[in-house]
Amino acid sequence: MCPELDPNKILEHEFKHAETTLADSNEDRVKTYLYYLGGAATLVTSIKVLDPTNLLELAVVVVWLGCFSIIGCLLLLKLIRLREMWLDGVRAMAAIKEYYVAHPGRRATGTPPNLDEAFYWYGRRGHGRGNIPAPGSEVNIGLLMGASIALVSACAAGAIPLLIGCAGPTGLCPAVILRSAIVTTFVFVLEIGMWRFLASE
Repeated sequence: MCPELDPNKILEHEFKHAETTLADSNEDRVKTYLYYLGGAATLVTSIKVLDPTNLLELAVVVVWLGCFSIIGCLLLLKLIRLREMWLDGVRAMAAIKEYYVAHPGRRATGTPPNLDEAFYWYGRRGHGRGNIPAPGSEVNIGLLMGASIALVSACAAGAIPLLIGCAGPTGLCPAVILRSAIVTTFVFVLEIGMWRFLASE
């Protein structure tokens, strides 16, 4: 015979799983952010010792800058997915809280009747206070992390025409600086736009 299912046990395990998802997604976001900034520091060090007259060194650094900029874009997508996982975990926990608020008979003996007053993140379906952070919040830690990565990625892309221009016959001239600024601005606006569009869905 199949053992009887205890809904309370299932919900307890579901709540623990959601809690683990929250912790893992936050930890992965921080690791992703720190690893990328650490890579940026290494890249800056290599640029400082670069000899622009050595074409082989220049080619290697330019390729690495391009790859680093692309990696930054991919890490932005990863941060967006990790934020979605975090929100899914919060919503799952809020749904379980809402269930126990709506069904007093399922609570443990001695639970106070005004259980909803103890929950801040509560109201997954519009009931209660509904304080779960919205995906499209104007300012949040995820957005600041994403903006930092987008800025570093954009600077890496903008450094490519700058280095190539410095190695050319004209050297560092206003036209080279302008091209670098245009590339940096374009990549930054593109990546921030991607973040705002995908993270707000």
